[in-house]
Amino acid sequence: MVNQLEVLTQRVNDKQYDYWLHHDLFSAQWWLIIILSTLFYSFFISSLTDNE
Repeated sequence: MVNQLEVLTQRVNDKQYDYWLHHDLFSAQWWLIIILSTLFYSFFISSLTDNE
């Protein structure tokens, strides 16, 4: 019984990883988050250096 649960858990994890890899990673939303994060980070760093 425990072995069957481990096998089923591994299958579910593999399916979730496969979905994440092929549908979520590098999607349009992913690129939007990366671009916005980079912009906000660069603005934050530039505001810190402008105060000197």
